[in-house]
Amino acid sequence: MIMRTILKVLLISCIVSTAGCISFASDTPSKQNEPVAFYANNTASSPYTFEVFVTDHSTNVSVRESDGKSYSESVTLGGVTTSRPSEGHHFTEVRPDSGRHHGNFTVNSGESVESNITDLPIGVVILVVVYNDENQIVQYSSATCDDESLLAFGLIAYSNGIATESLCD
Repeated sequence: MIMRTILKVLLISCIVSTAGCISFASDTPSKQNEPVAFYANNTASSPYTFEVFVTDHSTNVSVRESDGKSYSESVTLGGVTTSRPSEGHHFTEVRPDSGRHHGNFTVNSGESVESNITDLPIGVVILVVVYNDENQIVQYSSATCDDESLLAFGLIAYSNGIATESLCD
């Protein structure tokens, strides 16, 4: 009986003394210290503009199509998401509900551009809105890496569309 009491006291003492020192896995993304390398490459015959936003996993993207249809989408965690307008239309506006504008990059045929994105929020999401040479939004893409760091996000313009690729660590 005394032995059980002593063991209980020791166990409770160990638990109390280590409180706050034990961490558990969480669905909450961690702070990323490394910059994200953004790049865009254009192998198509006409220029494209890539508008880059930095936001976090809790934001929504507000979208308006040329037929007047408007909607909001949440950012999908863990990978790359690409959206294109419905057949015969183009997007007239794509904006994250929160975050910051990183820059606009016009890339002519046969050229490429690179930019390091720093000062990243917890749960970073990179959103890229792609404009054709008629200033129409032809697609938007976002990249995130769940609980890993997003190291790079790239878009490549081909004559038949825009491809995306990302690298997580």
